[in-house]
Amino acid sequence: MKGKNCGGRTYGYRHVPEEHPTERDEYGRPKILAVTREIDPVQAKWVRQIFQWYADGRSPRWIVGELNRLGVPAPGAAYKRKRKTRLSGTWSPSALHGDAKLGTGILHNPLYMGKMIWNRCDWVKNPETERRVPRLRPKDEWIEKDLPALRIIDQALWERVQTRQQSRPPMQPGTRVLNVRYLLSGLLICGVCGSRFIMTDTYRYACAGARNRKACSNVLRVPRELVEARCLDGLRRELFTEDRYALFVKEMTRLLAERKRQQGPDRGRAQQELATVESEITNLLNAIKRGIVTVSTKAELETLEAKRERLHARLQDGAEKFDKVVALLPRVKERYEALVQNLAHIPQRHIEPMREQIKSLVGEITLRPKAEGYLEAEMVGRYDGLLKLAVGGNIRNVVGCGGRI
Repeated sequence: MKGKNCGGRTYGYRHVPEEHPTERDEYGRPKILAVTREIDPVQAKWVRQIFQWYADGRSPRWIVGELNRLGVPAPGAAYKRKRKTRLSGTWSPSALHGDAKLGTGILHNPLYMGKMIWNRCDWVKNPETERRVPRLRPKDEWIEKDLPALRIIDQALWERVQTRQQSRPPMQPGTRVLNVRYLLSGLLICGVCGSRFIMTDTYRYACAGARNRKACSNVLRVPRELVEARCLDGLRRELFTEDRYALFVKEMTRLLAERKRQQGPDRGRAQQELATVESEITNLLNAIKRGIVTVSTKAELETLEAKRERLHARLQDGAEKFDKVVALLPRVKERYEALVQNLAHIPQRHIEPMREQIKSLVGEITLRPKAEGYLEAEMVGRYDGLLKLAVGGNIRNVVGCGGRI
């Protein structure tokens, strides 16, 4: 093991590329042979400060609040984030505590004490969410290497931090977990900083930017039952009115007719191609009847038959999708009303699919603080969500639609 870096960036270190002396890449730059790490003095100072604060009894929430107050750039602040908000460059408690078993989070990373571990976990897809999640490997499969040149934290401070981590009382049986997924979890967005609203206790939502990062002025909290009731009432009464339903049906009818006209030439070409394939299959069958049978003849026949099946499916699938949408458009109002009437009374096992339905109909719900001391919810209805509700599935190949109501 040479100790080269084969993963992402770690706060406290910078990457140093090892370049080939003569070879160039496709852009004319020196070819990179490997990447090593070296300590970044500025970031390393803050790593030591974080460990010291925590060893002295400060909480991760207090530490990130102080880092944000001092304007210390957070890990990855200089790189693109998947979801940019005004607080994308600020610290959050999860950057510190991470997951002890997986060795994630600044306070658990053994690299700070000069030890690199490879093969600690692998990534598997969760069949329910379709997301890749880490799975810890047996410890005898880990690959460890001492890299004293990369040590930032001395042994005594590391042990003080780990001792405090281990002294935290375990969760008692029957203790209620606060990160239970609710109907609007992940859909509520702060109108001030763009962070998500999270559950701060057993019954209230608050802005994560204000709660965890101490970097947002929106400190209002709202009971979960209240925000759910108000948003569901908006879904029932205000989001899709009779006028908007009429506009939706009119617009979808126009888009369907336009898409059908656009696909007319493609459908004609597919029919011509199918006729050609049918003719070629007939010729091959006639040749076989006359005794002309070879390995290549059989292979060509199988290829043509497979192509015929694909063309049949293509022509039939397109027609069925258009017919389905046209037939269901007049019933979308009933489908939508049945959905929202059931939202407040669904069992826990159906929360996830119902949340996805709401997301397809409104995207995200913005909560803006008002001077009077309350939060105002802003929802925008979406055409594509209504159409998806109408056809009960993927609308991507039905009609190219978008826009909002």
